Amino acid sequence: MSYDVVKAKDKKRVILTLARAAVVNEYENFFSQFQLKITLVGVPILALANLIDLGKERDFFLINIEKDSFGLLAVTDSELFLYRQKPLMGGRREGRLTESIQNIVQEIENTAQFIQDKERREIACIWVRFGLLESELEIFSQLESGLRIPVKKAESLVDFRLREQEKRILAPLLGQVQ
Repeated sequence: MSYDVVKAKDKKRVILTLARAAVVNEYENFFSQFQLKITLVGVPILALANLIDLGKERDFFLINIEKDSFGLLAVTDSELFLYRQKPLMGGRREGRLTESIQNIVQEIENTAQFIQDKERREIACIWVRFGLLESELEIFSQLESGLRIPVKKAESLVDFRLREQEKRILAPLLGQVQ
């Protein structure tokens, strides 16, 4: 279990991360081979949020798409508003990727409508980070064509001198060290 306290204008929000001990042990064993020790269990999308200039971007979604799940972080008025992690049931079978993308688009549209109804705020853009390198262009293209909100790639936020593929993969870690 890990937690973080995020200050808001007039309140504090506690973000709690839970992980199965077996999963954490697996990571600890892997990194111990390199004499590295895990000190924090966290959610990649929260680290990615550190890369975004909250002075410029006030109302946005940050989406992290992995092989088997996607995370959606909604920020309104430069503050964390909502976080969701959803499984993707599609897999690699024919037609399943398109179905998964359609589910992501629907979730984004529903969440944008919820925020508009509840907070009276419009989401200005969507930042997307892909953990799926082999399907990235297809997914990005379908998101752009399926959404009314502008879509941007999150690796463009990383200002380190890295190749584009390294930026995509390392972005969550770089968000923790900036």
